[in-house]
Amino acid sequence: MSKTTKYIIIAVVIAAIIAAIIIVTGKKANASPNSGSGIGGGSTGSSSGGSSVKVFPLKQGVKSDDVAALQRHLNSKGANLTVDGIFGPKTEAALQLHYGLKEMSEAQFNQFVMTPSSLSNAQIFPLTKGILKNENVLMLQKILNSKGAALDLDGSFGQKTEDALYKYYFIRSLPQSVFEEMVRQYNK
Repeated sequence: MSKTTKYIIIAVVIAAIIAAIIIVTGKKANASPNSGSGIGGGSTGSSSGGSSVKVFPLKQGVKSDDVAALQRHLNSKGANLTVDGIFGPKTEAALQLHYGLKEMSEAQFNQFVMTPSSLSNAQIFPLTKGILKNENVLMLQKILNSKGAALDLDGSFGQKTEDALYKYYFIRSLPQSVFEEMVRQYNK
């Protein structure tokens, strides 16, 4: 076996170990917010910036950036919530008042909260399947159509949009920096 082959095998083994560690730590991070030790349980992200682990359904006890986005959205509808990212009794009462729900699924969150009117561009990235009626998704669809995709221009990131994104760019979700470069190229 050549020296190069040995190095390749070592690199593959190291990559597999790193992937296994990421998978294991990802499962721990996605644990129920009522499990684990300490107040509120496992790590569910923070409402003070940075990336947040997705925890759905949003319900009492969950603390995340998505809860903060929900609180901002409910405030835009007249609720007077403190935007702290903690889903407590007041958030539940406001959700029940405005939507008749005690908790919110990811699909409901994407439908009601992930809209251009309630979130800034930075808060809706990465663009990924499930986002509905969004101006950035509409722009993405225009870009994909310019490549030959023939998508309906509805601003909703569904299976056809995901498939077209993968066909032309070999990715299934879209970080903000890549989206901005695509828009820049499209507008040339």
